[in-house]
Amino acid sequence: MRTKSLLITAAAGAMLLTGTIAATGIVRADDHVMVVQQAAPNLVDLDLGPKLHSHGDALLFGAEVTTDEGDTGRLQGMLVTLEFTKDGSMSVENRIGHLQFTFEDGTILVAGLTSYPQGEQEMDEGDPQPRAIIGGTGAFMGVGGQMVTERNDDGTYTHTLTFAD
Repeated sequence: MRTKSLLITAAAGAMLLTGTIAATGIVRADDHVMVVQQAAPNLVDLDLGPKLHSHGDALLFGAEVTTDEGDTGRLQGMLVTLEFTKDGSMSVENRIGHLQFTFEDGTILVAGLTSYPQGEQEMDEGDPQPRAIIGGTGAFMGVGGQMVTERNDDGTYTHTLTFAD
């Protein structure tokens, strides 16, 4: 009888824990995903330190974007080089970025750290880079979640935004 009681208690605890996990955002079946295709960006380097890429240098960019639902807009952003590290046999620049997607019905703000091959303006093809969705305005007011960016072989980018409800 004690074993049956323990099993019932464990099952109830598991159901409660599952509900708690879903409610806290660890496991979410109801997240909304939006895929944004970005044209090749216009890039402007701001060389603020020693010649070529160094700490504190900035890269400004802008590009036209289209969502998977056909909405068009503009992406504008800035990346600042923070540090240089070794990733296996390759030198990597870590850059902190702030991006703003502007659509007719509001904006989405994204921020986070990404890695780039040292000395390159753009990330490697097929190397997904996650960042945080930190907010928005208009129809996107109060959003949060994660965006994963991948550079395509034609110089365009695909951004997959997963909004936590």
